Amino acid sequence: MKPSIIRAIGHVAIGTPDVDACVDQAKSVMGLSESARDGDGVYLTEGPRHHSLHYLQAETSAIDHIGLEAADGDALHELRGRLEAANIRIVETADDALYGESISFVGPCDFTFQAYVGIPPSPSADRQATLYTSQANAGVRPNRFGHVTLRVADTRRLCDFVCEVLDFRVSDAIAGGFFVRCNVDHHGLGIMPGPDQMHHHAWEVQSIADLSHLGDRVYEYGKRLLWGPVRHGVGNNIAAYFADPAGVIVEYYTDMQKIYDDSDYELREWGEDWHSVWTLARPEGFRDFGIPSALSPLAHP
Repeated sequence: MKPSIIRAIGHVAIGTPDVDACVDQAKSVMGLSESARDGDGVYLTEGPRHHSLHYLQAETSAIDHIGLEAADGDALHELRGRLEAANIRIVETADDALYGESISFVGPCDFTFQAYVGIPPSPSADRQATLYTSQANAGVRPNRFGHVTLRVADTRRLCDFVCEVLDFRVSDAIAGGFFVRCNVDHHGLGIMPGPDQMHHHAWEVQSIADLSHLGDRVYEYGKRLLWGPVRHGVGNNIAAYFADPAGVIVEYYTDMQKIYDDSDYELREWGEDWHSVWTLARPEGFRDFGIPSALSPLAHP
């Protein structure tokens, strides 16, 4: 597989008026552990890394940034040169204890990305206490953070940007949208037509059994799954979805297609049947979820 300067989607940072409600659900339903607090922000982790989800206090729900793990220091420096050559606005460079060297920049559709080489382990005693123990109310802990799906007005522009500047590759195309990858996973970003919002963030679990446990846990928490379990045509993953208090959807998935050899993979174009190979129905209102970029005027009424 062609080397990429970005090796994974690292984390997502979400602004919300109710951090406590978001954190409580993340712990109780997702089984995440709190690794640190920074002012009004809370970092959450599913494993030994410092965080994969970051909630920040904000007046309205909005996506603050998407974290990208660079392959190494040389890749990060290469990225800086590409951003400058493409006249992409770099909003911050940093060298701190949490991320080391990092670059934050504003891509198409006003989404902010933060690229960094690595992230330290979580120092959280809470994480150490719950990571390998079974608790009735600990939620369904995922294996790892997986991908983000954005809905944007100009899908081609964003797709071209992540492919040309960040080395993503198109896996499949769907009615004006694209699923793109930066590693062997079928997609790290979903880029679908819509109103310039983040629609959902997604987490990998071990098996479909975890999805049934998730349905039980969501119900015990007083809510219901929005959709699933369902097997998608695109990516072949089995998935289930629920909403978080910030207004975005959380996806749990398993059995994602892996693409190990670019030369042996043929891009496919899908129609509406991509949603599921088990049923053609998609729940009414499913696409109504989503939050804008923190830079969008919609985030500052």
